[in-house]
Amino acid sequence: ERVKDRARFVTASGVAALPAPEGKEAPTLQIDVDARGLTIEPGAAGAGVVRLENFSLTASGIRGFTGRASVRTDLSLRPGEKVVVGTSSLGDRGLVVVVSATVVK
Repeated sequence: ERVKDRARFVTASGVAALPAPEGKEAPTLQIDVDARGLTIEPGAAGAGVVRLENFSLTASGIRGFTGRASVRTDLSLRPGEKVVVGTSSLGDRGLVVVVSATVVK
């Protein structure tokens, strides 16, 4: 999702299909992502830190899952860095949320 510096609300949603067990339909999840603020703080060599306030990812089972899992936190990351934001579970499966950012001028 492309977002400008100082955005006050960032949101995205979609459906993710996981690999299907042989002979069964693919399990699917509704994924909702939002943040209440995004800022880019300059560093010595360009973009230094991307900050997301109140970042949230929620995964809800559509097919093949029951329940809902979510991760919510503030986070800071350097452009190109991959950050494990949190973990949760949905039924008998694990959810690991990894976020990265790229700054484009």
